[in-house]
Amino acid sequence: MSANNEQSGSSENSSCCSKKKKRKDKDGNWITDDPAGKAVHISAAGAQSAGKIGGEGLATIGQAAPVLQVAAVAYDAYQIGRNVEKDKRKGTSRNTVKKLTTTVATYGVGFGGALAGATIGTAICPGIGTIVGGIVGGVTGGVGGGFGSGKAAEAIMDKVEYDTYRAICATCHRPFLCRKYQTEDVMNCEECQEEREE
Repeated sequence: MSANNEQSGSSENSSCCSKKKKRKDKDGNWITDDPAGKAVHISAAGAQSAGKIGGEGLATIGQAAPVLQVAAVAYDAYQIGRNVEKDKRKGTSRNTVKKLTTTVATYGVGFGGALAGATIGTAICPGIGTIVGGIVGGVTGGVGGGFGSGKAAEAIMDKVEYDTYRAICATCHRPFLCRKYQTEDVMNCEECQEEREE
């Protein structure tokens, strides 16, 4: 008798916990009764076409993503290498540090943007909205993260005078902030350097 009570109790629990019920409407389309009042109505043809579009789109993105990721990482590694060479010639490390900072921020904010975009896209139109939202969010986050972190890194490094120093211009004898990571002429201010180039 106790086994029957346990069985009936478990069936009561399962029926009381499953609040969403699937049923067909008068046209034969599956709908879900949602207690929150947000029932999703989708026709069989609509589900099939969405599946085809989403499936083909996901397959294309799935094939392209690893190639694009490898290309992006290779390009970033190339740029970091160029900055290392440039810094080595000038006796600094600022260009390399800035590039590393912006690269990490670009990937981090890009990933966060992709998550946020996918979440918003899913809320608007599950499936294709998730894909489009993720792509738009990732690109927007990556570009914004790279640009913003570059500006922030530059401002912070200027504030702490990282690879810069105060000097007196050999030509005009005015004080200036020498940015030895940018120029090979550390004896003249930027204005005098421009005059010499003209």
